[in-house]
Amino acid sequence: MIQYFVEGGFSMILILVTALAAPTLALLRKGPARAEVLSQAAVLVLLEGMFGIAANMEAVADYLRAHPEEPAAVAQGIGEAMNSGTFAAIVALILWVAGVVARISGRSAPVAVLGAVAAR
Repeated sequence: MIQYFVEGGFSMILILVTALAAPTLALLRKGPARAEVLSQAAVLVLLEGMFGIAANMEAVADYLRAHPEEPAAVAQGIGEAMNSGTFAAIVALILWVAGVVARISGRSAPVAVLGAVAAR
């Protein structure tokens, strides 16, 4: 799991910080604003994932320009570049579901559960 995180690059840290900060900020809000924070965080995480994929693909391209004799490394690099995208998709889905549940129920239970999951 650590290797997956490291291969994803800097954007993984951005995604993780957003995943931990969103439930905290949502707990400070009342009513519909709580669900809004979680929904907006889901969109932000997707944008961070897209940034990560783009930055990682640029790194793969730079490596290929410097080492044109190693085209097989491109496949590995592309796989590693997608780590931030898959992580972002998973986190965004969790945040979005928590936002939907918070909007429907109007209670803080989904935020508390999400905070407990993110703390692990």
